[in-house]
Amino acid sequence: MGTLFYFSTTLVYILRSCSGKLSASYKFVRVLLSHMLFKNCPLVYYFVWLPLLCLTLNGCLLPEDSHPTFSENLSLEKAAICNAQLGFYYLKKDNIQHAKIKLLKAYQQAPQLPIVKSAMACFLERVGEVKACEIHHLQAIELNQTSGMMHHHYGEFLLRQKRYQEAQFHFLVAVRDLKYLDTAHAYANAALCFIKIADYNKAIYYLSKALNHNPLLKEVHLNLIQLHYRQKHYRQAEKALQEYTQLHGKIGNSELKIGLQIALALKDTVKANEYIKTLDQKYSSSSKY
Repeated sequence: MGTLFYFSTTLVYILRSCSGKLSASYKFVRVLLSHMLFKNCPLVYYFVWLPLLCLTLNGCLLPEDSHPTFSENLSLEKAAICNAQLGFYYLKKDNIQHAKIKLLKAYQQAPQLPIVKSAMACFLERVGEVKACEIHHLQAIELNQTSGMMHHHYGEFLLRQKRYQEAQFHFLVAVRDLKYLDTAHAYANAALCFIKIADYNKAIYYLSKALNHNPLLKEVHLNLIQLHYRQKHYRQAEKALQEYTQLHGKIGNSELKIGLQIALALKDTVKANEYIKTLDQKYSSSSKY
């Protein structure tokens, strides 16, 4: 009986220690064995049940090459997203080597995630692999056709390739995604495309949309002022410059010059003289003036 007790106790211990590698049915085996052991079952029970328990235990083991569980796949996807975002970060910091390490890791973890495809596309463009870059952008969009981020990234690529009509289309698809947070820059990039093809009225419209989403974009605001002036919308240009000054406080050389040009166009000599005086005081001894 002592030998059986030792054997049974050892088997219970094995069952407990193997819980991470056994299927759910092992619990039934463990409970049954513990019941036999501590309920003083007759000796014959051990000779009948122990061989059966050993056979059952053999069937409880999960195969070594079993497929990852849902939770494991989810963990891999989260890790891949994290690595893709780190890849973007290192690309912005011009740390190409670290970006590559993180993006290859993300690709290994979840190659079919749109963000991983898009991040890899940005990396490939940076290292001069333009064709491969575009393939990855298109794959990312195919995997998530409504993603603002995927369309914005591809639009930026097309803009740099001077494919302005295609680029503006993807920027305007990007802004339809209500979950996408960088709507202001998507509108601003669409406006830049229209500037490049000399459609200034549409450019003004989309610059205004960009400022509605983020009024603190200084470059966008300056572009709007300059376009209004170019289109001889002098009152709108003056109003936009006033809003810019209220938002950003002190203005620099370029803002003072456009302000002077607007004042002269409106024949506002008082304001024109103010701009001339300010420019003279600030920049008369500088090569910038």
